[in-house]
Amino acid sequence: MLRTLLICANETRRHVIQSAADDTRLVRIVDSFEHYPDGNSLTRILSRFGPAVVIVDGQDLELGLASAATVRRQSPGAAILGVNASRDRYGPLRESIPVTIPYPPDVELLSDGLSVAVHKGEARHIQNLIAFLPAKAGAGSSTVAFNTAAAMAAAGRRVLLIDADLRSGVLSFMLSCLPVSSMQLALEAVSEEETLTWSTYCTRAHDIDFLLSGRTVMSPPPT
Repeated sequence: MLRTLLICANETRRHVIQSAADDTRLVRIVDSFEHYPDGNSLTRILSRFGPAVVIVDGQDLELGLASAATVRRQSPGAAILGVNASRDRYGPLRESIPVTIPYPPDVELLSDGLSVAVHKGEARHIQNLIAFLPAKAGAGSSTVAFNTAAAMAAAGRRVLLIDADLRSGVLSFMLSCLPVSSMQLALEAVSEEETLTWSTYCTRAHDIDFLLSGRTVMSPPPT
């Protein structure tokens, strides 16, 4: 679930938007405002929680844009979703709030808006992240990832190797060990991540931290 900050014009609108957000089961509201915060208050909250998503109520467009601009400045990696703001009418929204939906939002509309907002922000380069995507099963991607991780660890780098093949991950077999925990359990606990100790879920071997697949199908599947 995505850590989410909610900025609203008043308590009634906060309740309506938060209820729809909770029903999507895509986000977890870590904090919310029932009025537009000043810049210092918003900066403190952003520094404390580092939200992945910020939902901004556009009832008062000027104050909503000011809040969005602060988010852009302080948390450039956060996705921003506007509610009740027209991009066609207000040009500045294209920069500060690139994705908007009408008020009151229903669950389907909010889910779609969240997906678009999050994926708009994922084109940026993420340092220190390497993804191995095989063309088909058995192509050797796990072996290449394993050897790359081992080479990086031998060069003195701290390495976490994640097996994201939930159904058929083979890294635990390659290590000839039983996982301490699993990727599946880590995903189930992610909604409590501010108190999450990641070492609880990792298996340590060859100077590498492994987050291994438990080779079980999650229901519902993670999003």
